[in-house]
Amino acid sequence: RMKNEQIESIHRRLKASRETHLTSGLDVPEDIAIDEASRNLYYTDSGKGHVVVCDLAGSFCKIIIEEGDHGSKPRGIAILYKYRVLFYTDWSEKKPMVVRAGLDGSQRKEIITTGLVWPNGVAVDQVLDR
Repeated sequence: RMKNEQIESIHRRLKASRETHLTSGLDVPEDIAIDEASRNLYYTDSGKGHVVVCDLAGSFCKIIIEEGDHGSKPRGIAILYKYRVLFYTDWSEKKPMVVRAGLDGSQRKEIITTGLVWPNGVAVDQVLDR
């Protein structure tokens, strides 16, 4: 059986109004975060081991963090808008962690690397900057 993974949105008020943002290049998409200021969609794909940014139309996408060669499995993702950084979890069996990086994938830093088992999600507090 062929996988038919895609990323869609549904308008809150018009529940029948569905918009498809991405239909190709997906293996195991896990989580998404939207940067409303730049109108970009960020997603993690644990099957390919990377973090990707796309414009909301899905016409331009770029891998910003590629970890697939190390057995990584990025999963949860969140954006701290004030500082223009993203956080994501990696639930690989070898080295589970929480990572911080710029919205372009630069300045990647592993911020939590001990005491984790299968970190699935991450959230940020936009008000308290944490």
